[in-house]
Amino acid sequence: MIEKLYQIKIQLTITNEKKVNSKLNEVTQIPEDFISEAHKKIGLNVKRIRKAKKISQLELSQRIGHKSVSIVSCAEINHKNHHFNIEHLLKIAYVLEVDVCEFFEGIECPKKA
Repeated sequence: MIEKLYQIKIQLTITNEKKVNSKLNEVTQIPEDFISEAHKKIGLNVKRIRKAKKISQLELSQRIGHKSVSIVSCAEINHKNHHFNIEHLLKIAYVLEVDVCEFFEGIECPKKA
């Protein structure tokens, strides 16, 4: 009985590993530059909206809780691959009084093959 349970456990483990590997393969099919291009576009959208609201990088940085302008300045131009995280984007959307979705304008997810 114990051997039977052990064999079932092994089969379930193998099945689960195959499912996980299948999902991982799906993610690796995303074009290499999609994420980095999305970061760049988000940065440009933040910059465009910030300028339209006549808010400086320093003011925005301070209003989202940073003492330095570097997080905003670097992320807006994707300098050295710096980019905004979701917390930054939510705080910036609040400060700029826009829907966070506006930062994702112009970004389309690639279609599955």
